[in-house]
Order: sequence, then structure tokens, then C-alpha cells
Amino acid sequence: MRCPICDCAETYFVFSKDTCSYVKCQICESVFTTFIPPNLIKTQNEAPDERNSDQNNSERLRRIQNALPGKLDVMLDFGCGGVEMINICGRSCVCCLGVDMETSLQLDRLPIHFLDAINMVEVIEHLYRPRKVLRQMHRVLRPDGVLYIETATTQAIGDPAISDYCNPCIGHCTIFSHGGLRRLAQYAGFEMETINPTTFIFHRI
Repeated sequence: MRCPICDCAETYFVFSKDTCSYVKCQICESVFTTFIPPNLIKTQNEAPDERNSDQNNSERLRRIQNALPGKLDVMLDFGCGGVEMINICGRSCVCCLGVDMETSLQLDRLPIHFLDAINMVEVIEHLYRPRKVLRQMHRVLRPDGVLYIETATTQAIGDPAISDYCNPCIGHCTIFSHGGLRRLAQYAGFEMETINPTTFIFHRI
């Protein structure tokens, strides 16, 4: 079984939850499962409402703007959900597009070098093929564009076997380590900046 993050074949079983087997990569130390039955997933989002509060989204927008060398004109909220970030951007005169599982707009329909930034909060852990998705993000970002990521890493959650975060019922198939995120960034053409244990900015190179 190959790691979806670093493509290493050196993986080993660590635990099972709700019939889903999770394995760990010996190289990047991320934890993943290759398939979650759709009928097992109860919800894609059990986070508290404050995660998407105006205050938190305004802080994310500020971090994105500060990471860019120029003006933020057009960005994408990848996993836009209740469009809270889109509303914040609108009040700040920033054009923000939204992509989610059910939107007509999808990442592969965007033209090359179209976006200044992409916001991805608590989404990357739902991706079975993060390498493919981040290569697409690199394609649609402008040369000095940034990808803003929030996700609870293996360092943040502790033992994944007993953590509520590593849970197939909420669709969490890939739990990244810091090393795994850095390897993913390098593969997709980014440099990773760590803001805090769960917040990262990928700079397009």
C-alpha cells in the first residue's frame, strides 16, 4: 500500500476504526486509510461554529494578504461549505470563488495562473489523492500565489488510534505529519511556511 502523500511503499498497519484500517508511512509518518465506505460517513464537518466565525476568517484573510508580495484580488475557498469566507472577502472587496463537492465550479475548470491565493481549512484530511489536488492548485495559482492550509497534524492530535480526529465517520482519511506536509509541498512545487502546529502557508515556486 503506497502512501498518498510521499508515494512510499513502506507502510504498516496501526489500528482500525469502524471497519476502516489505518496505516502509517515509515518515511513521512503520516497516517491514512485508502477507503471509507460512503454509508459510514455521518458528516463532513463536526467542528464548532466558532471555527468559521467572522473573527477567525478575518484572521485567515489577513494572514493570506500578508503572505502575498502584491495585492490580493482573486482567491478560492476550497471546501467553501457555508460560504462564510466568501462573505468575509466580499466585505473586504476581495473576489472569492467557492469550490465544494456540490458546486458547479471545480478546480480543474479554472485557467492557469488565475488565482492569487487558495484557502483550505480542515479539508486536506478528506482527500484521498492530495498529490493530484495540490498539483492542480499549483497550476491555477499565479507565480507568487499562496495556498493557506489548516489541518490537525499527527503532532497536534497525539496518538491517532485514540484521537477523535482520526475518525472515518467524519471523513478523515489522511492525517498528515509536518514532514508529510513538507514532502507534499515539495512534490507539488511549493515551499512550506509553518505558522503554528495546525496552520501552514504554501508559497508557490
